[in-house]
Amino acid sequence: MASMIDAFRDAFSERFAYAKIVLFAIPVYFVAHFFMIGQMALFNTFAPILLILIFGLFTQAIYNVKANKQEVLTLNPISFIVGLVKTLVVLLPVGSIFGMIGYYLTKYNFPVEGVPHFNTIYHIIVWLICGSIILTSYLAFAKFQSIKQGFNFKVIFESCTDVLVHLLFVIPQWAIVNALLVGPVAYLFFFFKVPFDHWTFVAYCSCVGVINISILGNYFAQAATEFVKGDDSEYQFNTSFGDVTGDSVDVDFKRNIINSISNNIKDKK
Repeated sequence: MASMIDAFRDAFSERFAYAKIVLFAIPVYFVAHFFMIGQMALFNTFAPILLILIFGLFTQAIYNVKANKQEVLTLNPISFIVGLVKTLVVLLPVGSIFGMIGYYLTKYNFPVEGVPHFNTIYHIIVWLICGSIILTSYLAFAKFQSIKQGFNFKVIFESCTDVLVHLLFVIPQWAIVNALLVGPVAYLFFFFKVPFDHWTFVAYCSCVGVINISILGNYFAQAATEFVKGDDSEYQFNTSFGDVTGDSVDVDFKRNIINSISNNIKDKK
């Protein structure tokens, strides 16, 4: 079962975790700063760039956890760029197709007498379904970084319901984690009457944003393993899923040990 607690723990236990959090928080801080001081031209210029970079970092985080590497957030520019390009290759067409489908399905209203807010409920359902298909496509791609898997619609349609249900459960967990990260610090600022737009609070929240990338990348790697159907033999490392501390052991290795012990017991008998 995917664990938010394990994802939270691994966000701080990987190699150079705190240095990476501060490093990646710098561009987040400046984009947030541009917005808060009203420099909308700079914000509109750099916010999309930052969003694209976050997707690349998030993709590599999922892949690193699935590969059982000793890191979640990557400092390798080559793997980052490759992951980013592959992410765009998958998300742009899939997102465009199902985004257009969602748009046209919700373009018209259907008044139903006796059912209040019918159209609002209908729109929510349509976008949840379309969004789950896009997310499932992304997870199917990210866990292998295989573009072909990102367009494997047989697997995507079989898995999107499980992903949607799981997503509904993960949102409150994610909210609780962020409340624990931001809440105590926000209370201190409120207690000492320090404004929330103070640069120290913005910098801290920027670091929390980077921590969220690590947590969600780790968590969705677990979710992709459990809920996105697919043959892990396509995975080049062919290892079992485990945390980034390297504690997991290959399933075949464990099976061979058990068989060896069993055979030795039989020989002695």
